[in-house]
Amino acid sequence: MKWLQSSVNYVSPLDNVVLTNKDEPIYYDHLVVASGIQLNWSAIPGLQESLGKNGVCSNYDSSSVSKTAEFLKDFKGGIALFTQPATPIKCAGAPQKIAYLAEEILCKNGIREKSDIIFNSGMGSIFAVKKYADQLAKICSNRDIQFNPFTNLIAVDGNKKQATFKINGSGENAGNEIIQKFDFLHAVPPMVLQLLNHFFSNC
Repeated sequence: MKWLQSSVNYVSPLDNVVLTNKDEPIYYDHLVVASGIQLNWSAIPGLQESLGKNGVCSNYDSSSVSKTAEFLKDFKGGIALFTQPATPIKCAGAPQKIAYLAEEILCKNGIREKSDIIFNSGMGSIFAVKKYADQLAKICSNRDIQFNPFTNLIAVDGNKKQATFKINGSGENAGNEIIQKFDFLHAVPPMVLQLLNHFFSNC
C-alpha cells in the first residue's frame, strides 16, 4: 500500500484513471470514493462574523477554537447556549460534549447555580441511536441541561447576543422562529457533502 498525499482533480471512469493536482495519472482496477463533508458557515447569517467575539465560539473553527475555553473561564453566569444543526456533521457527539464539559467547568467555578445551560438541536433526538439517546437524555436531566429538539439555528447577532432558531418537525410550532438571548454561545454550523461532479469526466 502506498499513501499519495495529493488531491484529485478529476476521475475518468472509462479510462480507469485518476488525475491528481500534480498531473500524475493513477490507474486503478477498483475505485472507492469518499465524498467528505464541508462546514457551511455562510448558511447561518452572522455566525462567522461573530466568532471569537461577544461570547460566540465554535470548536469547529480552527481560528477561534481557543476562545471556547477563554469565554468559559470568564463566564460569570447567565445563559450558556449550545447548538447542533439538522444536517449530518463531523463528529456528531462533539456539539454536546462541549455542553457537558462546560457544565463541569461552571460547577468547578462555583457559578453553576447562576447559569442556565441550553442545548438546541435541529435533530429530533439527542442522538441517532436510541440506546445512547436514552442515556444522554438522563445525563441532561441529571445535570439540569435543557435539551430542545427540532430547534435549528438560522441566524446569530453577536452584538445583541441573540440567536434565532427555526422549529423543525411536524408539531404545532413547526416553522415558527424564536429568538434566544445568550451570554455564551457555542455554535456548530450546518455541513454539506462535497460535490463530486466536477471530479468526474465521461460519466
